[in-house]
Amino acid sequence: MTIPALGRSGGMETSLKARALSILAVGGVAGVALATGVVGASGVGGPDEAEASALEPFSSCDELLEYARDHRWARNGYPYAVTTDVAFMSAESGLAADASLRAAVPESGALGPGETGTNVQEAGIDEPDIAKLSGSTLFRIQGSKLSAYDVSGSEAVLMDELELSLADGSGPVDVFEGSNPGAQLLVAGERAIVIASRFGRGGERTQLVEVDVAEPGAMSAVRSLEIDGAEVSARLQGDVARLVVESQPDYPGIGAGSPEPAPGPEGDAEAPTGATGETGPEPAPDDEPAWLPRATLLDLETGEQTSAPIAGCGDVTFPDEFSGLGLLSVLTLDLTQGIAPADVDTVMTDGATVYASDSGLFVATYEMTPPEGEGVVDSIGRLLEPDSTTIPVQPSGDTQIHRFATAGDATEYAASGEVPGRLIGQFAMSESGGVLRVASTTGDTWTEGPSESESMITTLAESDGRLEELGRVGGLGPGEEIYAVRFIGEMGYVVTFEQTDPLYTVDLSDPENPVRTGELKIPGYSAYLHPVADGRLLGIGQAGTAGGTITGAQASLFDVADPEQPERIDALGLTDGRYGSTSTEWDHHAFLYSPEHSLAVVPVESYGRGATNGAIAIAVDPDGGLTELAQLEDEGQIERSLVAGGNLVTVSTRGVAVRPIAGL
Repeated sequence: MTIPALGRSGGMETSLKARALSILAVGGVAGVALATGVVGASGVGGPDEAEASALEPFSSCDELLEYARDHRWARNGYPYAVTTDVAFMSAESGLAADASLRAAVPESGALGPGETGTNVQEAGIDEPDIAKLSGSTLFRIQGSKLSAYDVSGSEAVLMDELELSLADGSGPVDVFEGSNPGAQLLVAGERAIVIASRFGRGGERTQLVEVDVAEPGAMSAVRSLEIDGAEVSARLQGDVARLVVESQPDYPGIGAGSPEPAPGPEGDAEAPTGATGETGPEPAPDDEPAWLPRATLLDLETGEQTSAPIAGCGDVTFPDEFSGLGLLSVLTLDLTQGIAPADVDTVMTDGATVYASDSGLFVATYEMTPPEGEGVVDSIGRLLEPDSTTIPVQPSGDTQIHRFATAGDATEYAASGEVPGRLIGQFAMSESGGVLRVASTTGDTWTEGPSESESMITTLAESDGRLEELGRVGGLGPGEEIYAVRFIGEMGYVVTFEQTDPLYTVDLSDPENPVRTGELKIPGYSAYLHPVADGRLLGIGQAGTAGGTITGAQASLFDVADPEQPERIDALGLTDGRYGSTSTEWDHHAFLYSPEHSLAVVPVESYGRGATNGAIAIAVDPDGGLTELAQLEDEGQIERSLVAGGNLVTVSTRGVAVRPIAGL
């Protein structure tokens, strides 16, 4: 069946993407739009190098494969770990998010949970999590079971449970069979989207299930979408979700046991014919090789299934500095039309940090180079077989950032730039007034001299196809690593740690001249910072000694009203002994702050004498201090805390509990 090309012209590449998006638009989904724009990698042997401010697509699959083979050292190389994180946030410039979708940000400057009860980085941009509120209904995903609870009363009432399953031709199977237990969900209107990664044919795969939750007491699965590759993360703005997936294609001729493809027959040949003289099966298009990652959409009500490549070779582009052989795809989903992708943008890159505003998408990737220096090669070489051709890979020390302009479901490449060093995660980036602020660290914490670590904040702005550096302030935490970052308005706050916890305040009001204005050194560290009022930050982390020994989980209230003189107003121990911790340190979704109730809830876990497994409810007086209200204990470990009306709802590994906040 011939499907007309969408969007731009361009022969087979356009036809494939049009066909791929159209073939996935089933079950009443129509009018799928097409917009392309991708980021990838460059270097020797690839397409003609474009200037740093441009990303050129591969002209064919042959060109893409030639490029991949010239960089095969990255696939065969020693596995230096590169963290993959995703951050979406709402820009202060450009199109403003609908006020009804924004998280509560009172005039006090405090940031409350998002519309669905999740603690998010930025107002108006929801993040996937294990529990979501919709009014007085709590949706919770645990394994492959989606549950709906009424939390309006004095106790949680289970309304429905849905085991997510589908048929694959051999009978009913668990949708998340063999999956990562970390399934999460997003909720928009009458739809819930459950997301999980699992190992399947050819490696890791991402599974989405669309669930009709219009009647929480009678939920039903509508569609599933399976994608080749691992989920990085997803974000939701209004009714539009963006899913980021990283695929590692099995390129022919790349990696052990992967032979070079056999050459095709020379010259023209007639199509094969059968006994009747009819032509045989139509061969796959040149732009649809088996190694391209695919997406498969299944209508769970009708059983209709369609499959197509996520993108054609001509939809993949590359940056001016090589950053890996993976394919990073951003799938845009209009949830009013279901989970069929409305747009797909594919990036040739490995581990990345992705940042998005309501008018732009930023993809940050580590530059990668073949190793240099006798120390690295020789030390690893001694561990290898004598005839091994494996070569270790090392990041170059810089991070490239590419910006794509987004409007509706259209995406267009806009500019590129770079910053020194590495990023710790989603809180390391922020955009305000058209200026991108990035916190990064260079060097090593275990060496001194020229290679000693140092952290900095760099400001960038778009100009003539480039993300040009406007200014930079360095010298933050020499010999230390960044443990926490928070950008609030025109200020940046950075915590570094080795033995003590310097909290740095940075004035970003003049992007061309950012200034470190203050520094507070105290034992221990904060791994998460949260605004609780104008000039007040709540830090969650670990207490410690002057020698750098940690002594247990701790909450700290900081006065940063005077950027030149940051102070710690109060500190509250959350666990007894050095074996106490809080998951807030590595998962900000575990934290709750309700400005309306001046209430913070922090999950805690400790071992040995005085062991606790629950959560601490804290009264936060921005001008006074921190007071422990209650030690909360449920059956199982408390994982999430949400506010529904006047109730505190806690979600544990074994159930859901409701407590009146006034009674804490």
